[in-house]
Amino acid sequence: MKKVKYLLVTIAFLSSLIVVFSTNQVNFAAQEEPYFATEYTLLEPYMKVMEADKKYLWAAGGITEKEFMKILYRSVDYGDTWEKVYQFDTRIEGMHVTYNNVLIISTSKDRWDKAANGELWRSDNQGKDFHRVLKLESGAASNWNITSDTEGYIFVSEYGYKSLPNNARRIYRSKDHGLTWEKIYEPEEVQGYHNHVITIDQENNNTIYQVIGDNVKKIIMSTDRGNTWEEILSGYHPTSALQIDQYMLWGLDNLPYSGIIRYDLETGDHDYSLITPKPYRGSIYDMLYVNNIIYAGLLSYAEDSWDGSIFISKDKGETWDLFATWPKISNMGIGFYEFTTIGDYGYIWVTLPMMKDGIKESYQGTLRFKLVTEKKVKRSKYFPLSI
Repeated sequence: MKKVKYLLVTIAFLSSLIVVFSTNQVNFAAQEEPYFATEYTLLEPYMKVMEADKKYLWAAGGITEKEFMKILYRSVDYGDTWEKVYQFDTRIEGMHVTYNNVLIISTSKDRWDKAANGELWRSDNQGKDFHRVLKLESGAASNWNITSDTEGYIFVSEYGYKSLPNNARRIYRSKDHGLTWEKIYEPEEVQGYHNHVITIDQENNNTIYQVIGDNVKKIIMSTDRGNTWEEILSGYHPTSALQIDQYMLWGLDNLPYSGIIRYDLETGDHDYSLITPKPYRGSIYDMLYVNNIIYAGLLSYAEDSWDGSIFISKDKGETWDLFATWPKISNMGIGFYEFTTIGDYGYIWVTLPMMKDGIKESYQGTLRFKLVTEKKVKRSKYFPLSI
């Protein structure tokens, strides 16, 4: 298959920062400068990196209305060039590579539509062929709704449409690497219900955690691989989860505060790992743990007033430092959505506001950044770091 060479948007911090974007120049003189503690690059617009395995970086792309987010791409050179692999009829919503290198793709026309249109596709030959293996009864499955273990079990939960009737509330299970599926959880309908992140305990494949939002704020747990479920925590509806040792870090959906709670999996006790300091706030849609560093990205919706930010921790969530900020432009959202990593790089799917010749523009795509690997990294004159 023919490789397509994409233009990279390389950004360097000089005395006066200029971003070169395609053949045009975007000057940040009209707004505050973005800040990253390590070098970063914006990849081709509308290229959404969603997953990585030992060989490939996987992304969803497509710019035209007909192709938007329907094309599966892969890269062997850290996102410098991309190879078109497969095109779906509907938009790619989620992507997951299992321990056995099975590629699971979730698609839908619109996960917020009351019409059930979410589907699950499976490939065991690195995207050469796909077969539909599951039709969801509501919503769709995003990245945070798919998880797998080392023994061929895969769990998928519905996300999206949360009004009545028939909102996204079910959980499905496969015992054979995604070949066949069964519905294992279907609670009674409640207004404002849909599933957030689902995750398997790293120390015990029998234990699964499912977060439920938005009006229904609770976390449920199964200790028998999804046969039965019980509530373990209420009042929270996190949008990300990261397990380290005996603790689960839950990245909050900006309620009841902006930050991360730390849940002791052995005792059930919980406290806060991070309450973001003013002026930073936002929902934490994903976290990344690599090289003993945790990365947590915080969003700023269009109606919010704060900048977008990424915080990092070197001590498993005990203390946190500011790693990156992206300045707010009025009535424009800033999204740090989903992390992926391969080699020496981290990747995060983003929505970033920019000013070009006094005109507001929004970049949607993937930001590639150098992972923190040394004790000392570039410091910002605005935000001194202690790393």
